[in-house]
Amino acid sequence: PVVLHWDSFYDSGKNTPSVELAGQATIPLDAIFDIAAAPHPPVIDGKLDEWGSLPFIVNQPADVYTTVQAWKGPQDGSFRFGVSHDDQNLYVAVKTTDDEPRFDGWKYWEDFAILLVDTRATEKEDIKTSVFSVMAGPQLDAAQVEEYSTGKAPDGVKTSCVATADGFESEFAIPL
Repeated sequence: PVVLHWDSFYDSGKNTPSVELAGQATIPLDAIFDIAAAPHPPVIDGKLDEWGSLPFIVNQPADVYTTVQAWKGPQDGSFRFGVSHDDQNLYVAVKTTDDEPRFDGWKYWEDFAILLVDTRATEKEDIKTSVFSVMAGPQLDAAQVEEYSTGKAPDGVKTSCVATADGFESEFAIPL
């Protein structure tokens, strides 16, 4: 994302106090990328050894859930990911870095990865029936998945997630 820092100044010229405002806004950039063909279907086990380098890197969040001051840098919350496909599945691997990973079952603070998949071929299609989510987390349970899920994922989705010393690794196979 790009961080836009802005300043605004207003003076009515009518013997009233001037107003100065400042702030920042995060602007996520979006682009279309080609998805590489998988040389072989990855084993969906939460271990990313067979993926090699993950080309997409997100070191700064587009939005911080609670307060901007809560995020302390890439070691506190960042991720890398890769995407590939074959004739049967879309594959996604996510390596998450977190200096305080939470895998204790506490529902609202549990760490997990969530993918939002938009299957629309055109923007005219209904987003309510064309977008779904899939989730993976080291201790994610069915109640959490149900609460945070969006739409209906296709049958046959496979997910796996493994805790690591500095976060967690997740893999997804989504039938095409």
